[in-house]
Amino acid sequence: MALPLFAVLVLLAKDIILTLLGPAWLPAVPVLQALAVAQGIFTTGFALEPVLSLAGAVRFCRG
Repeated sequence: MALPLFAVLVLLAKDIILTLLGPAWLPAVPVLQALAVAQGIFTTGFALEPVLSLAGAVRFCRG
């Protein structure tokens, strides 16, 4: 799944930004880490939704 990719991105964000963009972009490291964590949390929903729908446990609330 994608979770290991986002975990590596969080751990290596500083090195990736230094290599690709240079030292002027170092203030963007926390932003990149926060976005990687958020996307990692979001991707678990993609895996969980089909399993729940097969079990008949998904209910939609439309308001």
